[in-house]
Amino acid sequence: DAGIQVLVEPGNMWGPANDAKNVLLRPVPEVMRTNAEVSVQVAHKPQNRWEQANLVWYYSDSAMVKLGLEIENGKTNIVMGREEGDKTRPIAIIPYAGEAVQLRMVVRGEDLTGYFRRPDAKEWTEAGKTTTPAAGGSTPQISLQFYQGVAGSNRWATVSGFRLAAP
Repeated sequence: DAGIQVLVEPGNMWGPANDAKNVLLRPVPEVMRTNAEVSVQVAHKPQNRWEQANLVWYYSDSAMVKLGLEIENGKTNIVMGREEGDKTRPIAIIPYAGEAVQLRMVVRGEDLTGYFRRPDAKEWTEAGKTTTPAAGGSTPQISLQFYQGVAGSNRWATVSGFRLAAP
């Protein structure tokens, strides 16, 4: 009833490794591929460096934009990044002292803007802006990705309130 719970396991989707085990995909309907809003709530308490739970505008394992909750140097952050041809580029790393966050991506043409907010907030905070990566003929999908966990840690992320709509 609380949403989907996903085990955060070892593996990675950022860069060339592409060996994460829990990567969920949902096709974006054709009418929304260049005009869409997608949002979700993520509850996760990352503890291992780079452990993360992400909302992703996904074309392939080598072309995507991620927005999620991640730990770096012992601090939890909202991280937004872009990958194209397995080359990664951070867009934003924003300190976030919380275990639950609502994430939102807005796509207009080739432009993509990421937002976040606390579950009890009304206003969205912009995390960053970028363009969608070259798709190489691939069509976009919405992905939920959970990776860089520690084997046997039994740490779970909970995802709820998934919404995909044309604005």
